[in-house]
Amino acid sequence: MSMQNRPVEIRVPVMERYLSGLYWPGEGTPIIALHGWLDNAHSFLPLMEQAKADRTLLGNRPVLALDFCGHGLSEHFPHGEMLHFVNHVQDVVFAAKHMQWERFSLLGHSMGAAVCLLVAATFPEKVTELVMIDAMGPQITAEGELASTLKKAVMDVDKRTGKKPPYYATFDEAVAARMKGIFPVTHSAARLLCERGMYFDAQGWTWRADQRLRFTSALRFSEQQVKEFSQNVQCDSLFIGAKQGIAGARDLSQRLGYLNQVEVVMLEGGHHLHMEEVVPVLTAIEAFYGRQ
Repeated sequence: MSMQNRPVEIRVPVMERYLSGLYWPGEGTPIIALHGWLDNAHSFLPLMEQAKADRTLLGNRPVLALDFCGHGLSEHFPHGEMLHFVNHVQDVVFAAKHMQWERFSLLGHSMGAAVCLLVAATFPEKVTELVMIDAMGPQITAEGELASTLKKAVMDVDKRTGKKPPYYATFDEAVAARMKGIFPVTHSAARLLCERGMYFDAQGWTWRADQRLRFTSALRFSEQQVKEFSQNVQCDSLFIGAKQGIAGARDLSQRLGYLNQVEVVMLEGGHHLHMEEVVPVLTAIEAFYGRQ
């Protein structure tokens, strides 16, 4: 990426914590980009590099790619707290307030797409466009499983608090491990994520991410609640599904049907297709933005 297209590192104060992120200045309605679970803001580097090089609508607008709390270079939630998904919604809204953005567009991948949906539903007056990549809404807890899920979450805190993440002797070993995650990624994508998501100390290379992110979620929404949120989204929406990712493995038609206005584009590629199939993803986003 040329020097003039490089993002600026930014720190955003939120509730006595700091979120880190990458900011590309521009003109027009700003875009907040949100990454997936255990990823970080580097998730959007390939897409933004192409967008800037091609002088696209995405490349011309202000873009803030945040590290969620506990991810990348952002601070963690206070010690001893159980993490809740809705905290991310609060962080996004307060980050926009810090940037003095009254209205903004949302672009999210995976967990970030689920957070985008909740923000757009909760603050529809603020969100102008919603783009979701290979996820549509948050995970749920099925009826009859609330108590057992909460019990597992509490026991996870008891058993796993203080457990150290794995260490790797070399950075290349860490990259190789990241390539084999729940959703496999290419070497170049894994390297980008590791560059922002790891640090080196006397024991070797290890992950920056808050270990509590791997604990069982204590409280999740029900499907009916996801439907209610989705139906409150008022802006036009674009869903980009990965044929070899979540969208290809699950039937998301019911959830997509909750939205009042949504365009669906299915593309060849794995779950991280926005990092690995950049041109088709960018083409879909550009066509969507061009119609707004």
